[in-house]
Amino acid sequence: MNHLEEQREHLQMQTDQAFRSADEIEKICDEIWHHANTIHLYSSLSEEESKSITMKEKQKVIIRTIEEILNIIYKYKGDV
Repeated sequence: MNHLEEQREHLQMQTDQAFRSADEIEKICDEIWHHANTIHLYSSLSEEESKSITMKEKQKVIIRTIEEILNIIYKYKGDV
């Protein structure tokens, strides 16, 4: 009986750790999502205002890259 109780406690500790890890990952995704949206906004604005074709192209690359990051987070979270 003692062995079963030890196994139950061990499984409970693993479950608690998994929930803590999932919460930490969720917070990290939220933070990345927020920063990525900010970068996307600033890149879009500066692309519109830029008179340099080279700068516009660089901003477009940044925007596409950020959109890829946002899509990865969207797929992970599924509800953003």
